[in-house]
Amino acid sequence: MVAEAERTLRTVIQLPSEVQRAIASDVARSVFQAIREIEKTPGPSSIQRDRVIKAQIAKAVTKRHQAIENGATSDEDPNWSTAALIESWLVANSGVAGREAGKHITELILGWAGSVLSEAELSEIEDAITP
Repeated sequence: MVAEAERTLRTVIQLPSEVQRAIASDVARSVFQAIREIEKTPGPSSIQRDRVIKAQIAKAVTKRHQAIENGATSDEDPNWSTAALIESWLVANSGVAGREAGKHITELILGWAGSVLSEAELSEIEDAITP
């Protein structure tokens, strides 16, 4: 899981800056939306939270598969990379990969997004997500 996220991110940082910004914006929006959805559920061990997290991961997997169906052949395709990074973060957040791997993936992906987008841009994206 960690190696996959690292590989995808290495490819993404080679893409033109405007493409990276678009990917970072989409990833940040999806992460903030996922967090909001998770926060609406009861505690960390609830059935409702598990259902929400599983649904989020399934949606991300579907989005990555759709990118492939639409012609993406590698992680150089922005649609595939976006979906893969979102999926990596969701799986990391779910705890399936373990605490340390989850923390590492989160730091990688959100650290990269924070290096591509300004704090003001990230705040604007987060504020646009309805509670």
